[in-house]
Amino acid sequence: RYNPASWPLFVAADAEFKELKRFEATDGDALATGLDTVAAEYEKKMSGDPKNATARDAALFAFALKSDVEADRLDPLERLVSRRATEALPALAKGLTDESRRLRERLIGVMADLDPKLGLPHLLASVDKELNPRLRDLAWEAIGRAVNATGDGAGYKALTRGILSDPYDVVVARIRGLGQVKRVEAVDGLLAVAPKFKPDAGGQDPAGDAIRDALGKLTGQTFGKDWAKWSAWWGGAREGFKFP
Repeated sequence: RYNPASWPLFVAADAEFKELKRFEATDGDALATGLDTVAAEYEKKMSGDPKNATARDAALFAFALKSDVEADRLDPLERLVSRRATEALPALAKGLTDESRRLRERLIGVMADLDPKLGLPHLLASVDKELNPRLRDLAWEAIGRAVNATGDGAGYKALTRGILSDPYDVVVARIRGLGQVKRVEAVDGLLAVAPKFKPDAGGQDPAGDAIRDALGKLTGQTFGKDWAKWSAWWGGAREGFKFP
């Protein structure tokens, strides 16, 4: 920064651009030493208080979203996760639309597992914007885990909405998400839609396979795709059923 009435100045600032100290650019060695001292003092101050460290890493993450270096995003993210810094989730959620596939994949899991209650709304807001089919499928499964952990009714409705009308691959992903939800309503819903899916001309039946797998995971039973057997068994087991 330049002041017309003085020497040029170098300004040391933190990740949020708060000024730490100014240096006159008259001596290169003195400037380097001064910057090193400011950096060391700042690091000592921030690392000594977990709240300061969390604020620093959240700010670094936000700043890194504007850069092209993937590691600059992932490093502060992993530090925040290791501290279980749930208060940083809103800031981290901004990375769910980042261009880095690796970052988006990591964040999908973080949203569901670090704090499902706080993370679920962010997953629901971003899942339909995810263009990578694999990551979109992971997001629906993460939504299912978060709904299972929180019992969130609105999240459950969002998970089941469009299960017969969405594009076929999204329907399959929603079914896999339901397979994460240990609720009798989830089993009811899976059995209700199961007969509506039929194999294609080549014998492929991804939706039916997903329902079979989801029911097996939820109940521990193995009736394949014999929906009549599933329904008969569930009719007797539903009341008071204890999920494995």
